Amino acid sequence: MCRKNTDIISLLQELEEEKGFFKGVQQINKYNIDAIIELIQYSNIKEYGDPLFSKKVIRQGIKQYFIDDKQ
Repeated sequence: MCRKNTDIISLLQELEEEKGFFKGVQQINKYNIDAIIELIQYSNIKEYGDPLFSKKVIRQGIKQYFIDDKQ
């Protein structure tokens, strides 16, 4: 499955809705964001055979996802 970089927010929403991916995450900070990114890439490789997004794109997507979620 091929995804565009603009779909990172959709992927994050899908992970949360279907798997409760962010359940139990109290906050995203510089200490845990890299681990979260690694888990997302691992999940994508396992499911699609490809990481789908660069770490930079995932990092930006996570930040945007949580900014939008708070508003």
